[in-house]
Amino acid sequence: MGQKPGSGSSLEFDGFDDKVSITHDARLNSDSSITIEAWIKADVWAADVWGGSIVSKDGWANNAQGYVLRVGDAGKLSFNIGGGQSGGDWIGVITPALMNTGEWYHVAGTFDGDTMRAYINGILEAKKAYSRIISGSTYDLTIGGMAYAPGGNRAFDGQIDEVRVWNKGMSTNELRSWMCSKPNALHPKISNLIAYYNFDAGTGLSLIDRGSNKINGTLVNGPQWQNSNVPLGDKSTFRYGSGSPLALYHADGSSFSIDTLVGGVGVHLFLVSDTPNTIQNRISGKMDITRYYGVYVIGDKAFNYSVKYNYGKNSQLNGIVDEEHVKLIYRDIYNDNAARWSAIPVYMELDTSAKTLFKCGETKNREFAAGVERNIKYRRIINSCDSTYFRGWRYASQIIRDTFKSYFGCDSLRITDIRINYSRTEQLPDISICNGDSVLIHSIYRKVAGNYLAHLKTKSGCDSIVEQKLVVNPLYNSVLPPITICEGDGLMIFGNYQTKAGTYISNEKSIFGCDSITSQELKIITKSNLSNAPIKICAGDSAYIFGTYKKVKGTYIDTIKTNLGC
Repeated sequence: MGQKPGSGSSLEFDGFDDKVSITHDARLNSDSSITIEAWIKADVWAADVWGGSIVSKDGWANNAQGYVLRVGDAGKLSFNIGGGQSGGDWIGVITPALMNTGEWYHVAGTFDGDTMRAYINGILEAKKAYSRIISGSTYDLTIGGMAYAPGGNRAFDGQIDEVRVWNKGMSTNELRSWMCSKPNALHPKISNLIAYYNFDAGTGLSLIDRGSNKINGTLVNGPQWQNSNVPLGDKSTFRYGSGSPLALYHADGSSFSIDTLVGGVGVHLFLVSDTPNTIQNRISGKMDITRYYGVYVIGDKAFNYSVKYNYGKNSQLNGIVDEEHVKLIYRDIYNDNAARWSAIPVYMELDTSAKTLFKCGETKNREFAAGVERNIKYRRIINSCDSTYFRGWRYASQIIRDTFKSYFGCDSLRITDIRINYSRTEQLPDISICNGDSVLIHSIYRKVAGNYLAHLKTKSGCDSIVEQKLVVNPLYNSVLPPITICEGDGLMIFGNYQTKAGTYISNEKSIFGCDSITSQELKIITKSNLSNAPIKICAGDSAYIFGTYKKVKGTYIDTIKTNLGC
């Protein structure tokens, strides 16, 4: 089915508009029964239980249609299906708030034709009787967001992995049997797998359907590929409640088992028969990269268990020259930064006669492998601001090596790494504000230009000075020269045609983004009408008026320009 070893990759959704859109396909509808399952790790819960869609193909443009699996409201799981009746007819189940942010959970919603059920980590947490059909929808199948656009984003904030959609209702036992292992031909309902998205591409804009239908999806708005640390293997076994030890066998006959579980509601053991996604390790010898096992305890935070690795049939370990140095190595499942494998530090028992490795008192969900510790190295790092005393005063960073025999008589090397950390001064980028504004610098609001210093401590406890320069940009108020026009004329000022006298204002931004006010005064020259004294003449005479001789009685008008041109 095109899969990477173990959990492979996942997608991180931003809780705003990230999603994966899978174009509607009639095969994604199932009217009589359905199962939706996924692994999720939330960064933030939506305020409402319906606010964080994991898998959505629901909508209500034509009555209640489709199905949706979603989370929110401080860690509740909701599973809803549409019955298609006018006025709504949504049927749903909601669990109590049982999940925390920052942790992986397997979630599932099932409907077998008679009952709806919601599961968290294989435990039935809510159910409701319902015996009608699921109304089919034509909406796109959407992962990480809402299928029905008018319903809003209802986006999931966090990581999603291993989405599976089946057209049959799974039983509790079937969910538990396969939640920590990848579906294959041995799955009792493999023919009912509608779509399977294992998120193992790790790159690109496509989400590949690893099932037989090949209903692929497209990444929308930039969900980010991440390494996944879901507890997932090629095969797995489980136990809920008390019972006999759990064991898994590799193809070569070697086995790994867990026992004496104290605390926890249930436990899953899984096997990956392949090279881990990283083989970086903190052992000096060779790591067996042909397989690794994982333990996933469900329920209580306080638990412990023992593990036993029977490596007798593993040719990578049995009969080798350094068999007396075979060790268990591990990495934590939930730790995103645990890229490297570490050796079990203490209380591990190696029995080369029985070909077993045994460790009790394990208190974390972990993945285990084996390796050979040929030359045990210890590293101590001493940090000091100025100098340190280690077999005499040391004033410079240096590495000191001591050889000795380990408890088992093996050659060992202790490395002491002395690091002298000095005080430092850091100049932060300048901050610019407008006159009259203020900004928070070193926990105090500042509005006066200058250099502000903060005296801090570095991670290693040394003095650290952080300097921040504040630049205050002025506000600009400019007055343009007045403009004079004649009465009846007009002029374009700041984008508008003006005909009345007055002062006009333009509010703009300076190159620094500060307020800038520009004013322009407009003056109007009014028309002047002058009347001369009447002129009287005798009949037959004439008078010189406005450049010509007049002898006819009447009022004569002459239009002239003032000295301002009006």
